[in-house]
Amino acid sequence: APDIEVIPVFRSGTFLLAAPGYLNRNGSPERIEDLCRHRLLRRIGRGYPTARYLFNNQLFFDLETGKLDKLAHADFRTPRSMPPAQFGPYPSCARILSGDAISCYQSTLAGEGIAVDLSLRLVDDDLRQGRLVPVLAPWRPALWTNTLAVRAEIAHSDEVKAFTAWFVRKESEAGLARWAYWRDKFG
Repeated sequence: APDIEVIPVFRSGTFLLAAPGYLNRNGSPERIEDLCRHRLLRRIGRGYPTARYLFNNQLFFDLETGKLDKLAHADFRTPRSMPPAQFGPYPSCARILSGDAISCYQSTLAGEGIAVDLSLRLVDDDLRQGRLVPVLAPWRPALWTNTLAVRAEIAHSDEVKAFTAWFVRKESEAGLARWAYWRDKFG
């Protein structure tokens, strides 16, 4: 909107997660193509793109078609030329359930499927306690940019600039620490 200024805070990401009980009942996928035989849980909602693609270096996997392909360049962002997410039916035969972050989170904890794109902030304690475990590391959805939205009329005031500088610094430090910890632990 023209009356809103958007300030980038930091790039964030996550990886595929499941409850151990789900993997015990349904088996753990060993190759990316194995996801087509599982129920996938992805979030929809304000501010977050719906994950359709998973990336691993120069490879990308389309959850909806079940096709594995190579990117023209090494980049974890979804190229604008790729089609956006659909909402079924899917040629891959994957059972994809989409909901908001909380319903996907609760469904994952209940062992209902493999979460595609839950934020690390939401699942940090569950990963530490072993209630959720990573699946198919290092595959992950596209990174996204967390932002701060400010009314344009006040965006350049000294008070707002001071707050946004502090907020960006604090959130960047916390986000990078959270991501680095799990990246180092799971690869």
